[in-house]
Amino acid sequence: MKICDRMLLKELAGPFLFGIAAFTILFFAGDFLQDVSQLISEGLPVSSAALMIMYYLPTVVFYTLPMATLLAVIYTIGRFSGESEMISCFAAGIGYKRLLAPVALFVFMAAVLSYALNDFVAPASYMKLQRLEAKARSEAAPDTGAVMFYDKKTGSLVRADGGFDISRGVAKDITILTFREGRPLMLVYARKAVWQGFSEKNKRFDWKLYEGYTQKLGDDFGARILFGDTETRSVKLEKDVKELALLQKAEMHDSVSNMSFFELRSLLELYKAAPETEKKEICKTEVFMWNRFALPMSCIILGLIAAPLAIRSHRSSAGVGIGISLLVIGIYYIVWNYGSQLAYDGSISPFIGSFGANILGLGCALFLNLRVKM
Repeated sequence: MKICDRMLLKELAGPFLFGIAAFTILFFAGDFLQDVSQLISEGLPVSSAALMIMYYLPTVVFYTLPMATLLAVIYTIGRFSGESEMISCFAAGIGYKRLLAPVALFVFMAAVLSYALNDFVAPASYMKLQRLEAKARSEAAPDTGAVMFYDKKTGSLVRADGGFDISRGVAKDITILTFREGRPLMLVYARKAVWQGFSEKNKRFDWKLYEGYTQKLGDDFGARILFGDTETRSVKLEKDVKELALLQKAEMHDSVSNMSFFELRSLLELYKAAPETEKKEICKTEVFMWNRFALPMSCIILGLIAAPLAIRSHRSSAGVGIGISLLVIGIYYIVWNYGSQLAYDGSISPFIGSFGANILGLGCALFLNLRVKM
C-alpha cells in the first residue's frame, strides 16, 4: 500500500466517524427520543433508558452509514484537492483512477460493515429493545403473540394464542380447525403442543398435544373427546418449530423490517406456499429482503458519486461539500423510498424497487468518473 493510500484512508476515517455521530443524532431527535423521554418522566430508570438507546442504535446506524460514507468521501477528496495534495500526486505520476483505489476499498468496507451490522446485530438488538419497551410500559412481551396459519396438507386452520417457544419446541393454547370441501369437519384444542423433531429428526412435522379435546363438527355433532397429560393426541403439521417461530416473529410489531436476509428469505418461501397470504405482504417481505443488500451497496454507489463531485467543488468551502452531500443523500433516499413504496403495492418488482436507486446511482457514478480528465 502506497503512502498516498494510507494517507487517504486515514483522512477518510475522521469525517466518516463524525458523519455517523451527526446523522445518528439527527435520527434520534425524532419520535424514538420523545418516547424514551416520556417513559423517563413516567418513572423509567435512566439505566433502562440508556439500554433502550443502545439496543436501537444498530438499526439507526444501518441507515446513517451510507450518509456518513458520502460525507467522508466528498469532504476528504475535496480537502485533498483544495490543498493541492492531489496535484502533488499527479506530478508524481499517480492519476485520478489510481487515487480511487483507497476510496473504493473504504466504501467497500463501509458496505460490509453496514450489511454485517444489520443482518447479524440489529435483529437481536431490536428484539431486546421490544422486550425492554414492553416491560417499561407494563405490556405483554411481544414474543408471546398469537400465530395463525393454514396447513394445506391437512386442510386445517391452525392458531396458537400463546405463541411458540423455539428453544423448547412448545406451542401454547393451540387450536386446529379442519375443513373438508369448504365445511368445518373437526376442532382440536390443546393447552400445549410439543414438537417431536428435537428427539427424532424424522419427525420434523410431528406434534403431540396435551390437555385438550377433540370435537367433531357438522350436521351430526359427535361427543367431545378429552385428552390430558398422559393420553395425548398426535398431529402432523407441514411446518416445523423454526418455521413457526419465523411466522411468529413476522406477526410482532415492526419485526419484518428487523429480520436478517436469511430469515426473510425463509419467511418469503413460507408466505408464497400459503394461499391465504396477501400479495402485498409477500411484496413487502421481498422488498425488505433485497434492502438488506441494497442499502449496504449504497455506501459504494454514494462514495463513487462523491469523489468526482468533490474535485469539481475543490475551490469551495467545506460547507459547500456538506451541502452537496445532503443534496445527494436526499435525492438517493427519495428515489429509494419511492421505489420501495411502488414495490409494496406490486406496481414494480421488489428487486427493482430495492435496487432502482442503486442502478441509477451507478450510472451517475460512471458518468461523473469518466468525465474526470486527470
